[in-house]
Amino acid sequence: MLPGVRSVGAVNNLPLTGLGVGTTFAVDGRPAPPPEQRPMGLLRGATPDYFRTMAIPLVSGRFFTESDTGQSPPRIIVNQALARRFWPEASPIGGRLVLDPAGRIAEIVGVVGDVKPVRLDGDDWPTIYSPYPQTNFNIMVMVVRTAVPPEALSSSVERAVHQSDPNQPVADMRPMDAVVDRAVSTARFHTVVLAVFAQIAFLLAATGIYGVVSYDVSRRTSEIGIRISLGAQPRDVLRLILGQCARLAALGIVLGLAGAFALTRLMTSMLFGVKPTDAYSFAVSSLLLGAVALVAGYLPSRRAMALHPAAALRHE
Repeated sequence: MLPGVRSVGAVNNLPLTGLGVGTTFAVDGRPAPPPEQRPMGLLRGATPDYFRTMAIPLVSGRFFTESDTGQSPPRIIVNQALARRFWPEASPIGGRLVLDPAGRIAEIVGVVGDVKPVRLDGDDWPTIYSPYPQTNFNIMVMVVRTAVPPEALSSSVERAVHQSDPNQPVADMRPMDAVVDRAVSTARFHTVVLAVFAQIAFLLAATGIYGVVSYDVSRRTSEIGIRISLGAQPRDVLRLILGQCARLAALGIVLGLAGAFALTRLMTSMLFGVKPTDAYSFAVSSLLLGAVALVAGYLPSRRAMALHPAAALRHE
């Protein structure tokens, strides 16, 4: 093995690159549904070290070994989605699946974690892994886990492949991060556009709140002068005005949150790893808008209280 390479495996279809080959199947020993109603699963041919290389966890049973050859009895590994669906309260290890269209009966020897075939936020498809010697896939994708940046070993890996088979072409070498980036590119674009519009909306909301509250408080300059002339302390007047601003801001924030909650269902398909009703996002937005309202009330109030009461009374 090359220096810096931890493990090497192969599979007919990488995660996040498409559904690939599929097959209908039935559980051996159970009443088989009509062919048109049989469940569909993804079919993957894999080498023994594929799962370790891709860090796909073993849930129960075992991985493939070198003894799983084309002459050995058919054996398969299934993912958790398939196991939960057809063995919800029992272990599938030792169970058998009838794989269409040839009707090949294969024994389940392991259960592994689910892998997304197309999108990170997509469904978990029932997946059946078969040892590569027991499949007839003509095209396989080699995966390499490295202890160093993968780009540093690309030329060494290509040379090693050509030493094994000079006629074997090597194409589309890329790190798995690039595969993930391509799979989430559309969702990432939507997120960036949404974030830009959200920032613009927040700035417009903050500007509008500041302008309206500031204008309303500035019109009360005469009222502030009267209150101070009658003996009111500046801090009491400031507390009164900021309290009124806070109540108005709280009412607006509550109404805005209610509207936001009502529209969350439109956002579900554009989010991954974040709930549409993310408490942190709602709390931060509410606090920022509330702070804008208080600042908008505080600044003109301080300017009005800095005036002489007579000048405040003449203010229009």
